[in-house]
Amino acid sequence: MSERDFTRQVIDLARLLGWHVMHQRPARNARGWVTAVSGHVGFVDLVLCRHRVVFAELKIPPNGLTEAQAGWVEALRAAGATVEVWTPTDWPRIEAVLKGEV
Repeated sequence: MSERDFTRQVIDLARLLGWHVMHQRPARNARGWVTAVSGHVGFVDLVLCRHRVVFAELKIPPNGLTEAQAGWVEALRAAGATVEVWTPTDWPRIEAVLKGEV
């Protein structure tokens, strides 16, 4: 499964369950594929909001967090935010979080 397909599955489930979803997609320019960012790079893939805010970083093994992504995860958690790092094998937890069971 590609990260794009995994992202689409998580977004589809979140929307089905009534979550507001924010996801920044890269765009192609003369230099190639880029995501327009001002500030620190490595921000999480999804911001999900429904009665609470969940920040989610999505990964397809063997890919792990980059140093920049780990910095964001650490900073958000230190600020008291709910941060999830999900892979496709985490699907039961993804469903539980989005259904409000955890």
